[in-house]
Amino acid sequence: MRNQRLNALLNRMARAGKIPPGEDPRIRGMPCPFCGGVAKLEDDARLYHGRHYGEAYICENFPRCRGYVGAHNDTHLPKGTLADDATREARIQAHHIFDSYWKSYCCDRRKAYAKLAKAMNLRFDRTHIARFGIEECNRVIEIVKGWIEEETSGTQNT
Repeated sequence: MRNQRLNALLNRMARAGKIPPGEDPRIRGMPCPFCGGVAKLEDDARLYHGRHYGEAYICENFPRCRGYVGAHNDTHLPKGTLADDATREARIQAHHIFDSYWKSYCCDRRKAYAKLAKAMNLRFDRTHIARFGIEECNRVIEIVKGWIEEETSGTQNT
């Protein structure tokens, strides 16, 4: 049963463009879009000065190349796509405003992502901040700022 769930997850990841079809990133690693190296699954203590939080795909050229992404504890699959420092900062900012929006004004997280997918003209299964680059994160921030302005101006006028 676990293998079936894992295979289904790998297939969904391939359809969503997270990994090449038929690939298992836990075996071959992930190509690093920043330096052309390979990011392999390893203990993330290397990223956090010896403190262990789990596992991550870390570029073989770290620390010269800062490409990495965390991994799920149960499947060891990547939580998103590799990010460098600038991309990580953009994702943090996008998550901050997006999470504050759905927690304070909207609905549950899934419905908020569905709304974001529609606003960005993306398929739902391709709409996740952990997969976005800097430009997409900036778009998330602008879209959600607009939603918050609508919510707050509507509240003030009532």
